[in-house]
This record gives sequence, structure tokens and C-alpha cells, in this order.
Amino acid sequence: MNYNGFMNSLITLELNFDLEKSIQVFGELGEHLFEKFNKSERNMLKFYTRLDAENKQKLLEYVVRIADI
Repeated sequence: MNYNGFMNSLITLELNFDLEKSIQVFGELGEHLFEKFNKSERNMLKFYTRLDAENKQKLLEYVVRIADI
């Protein structure tokens, strides 16, 4: 695995995460989870720790997909 690519994609996602992207990643829970992201001080790692297992998996799969690794 290309860990640098993964981290770069995670950072890019954090900086560009908006409601549209949240809905793309999480589907119908996107709006709710975008609010949770904002309450996590827009910090992707803090947000990740607040997700359930299913949504953690969705987020990780998305980051891997955009990292193309």
C-alpha cells in the first residue's frame, strides 16, 4: 500500500469535505454525518473516531479509491 498516497488523499478530503462529498461517501446519512464532521472541528481523524464501523469502512474505501492505491 502507498501510505503517502493514502495520507495525501485523506488530507485533501479533509480540506475539501463538504455536504455534497459527504452525501457521495455516505449516501442518505451524508447530511447528518456532515454535521458530525463540522462538530468534530472539521478534523477528519477526530470525525473518523466518531463513526460506527460501517461508516468507518465507507470512509476508508472512499479514501483508498481517490488515492488510486
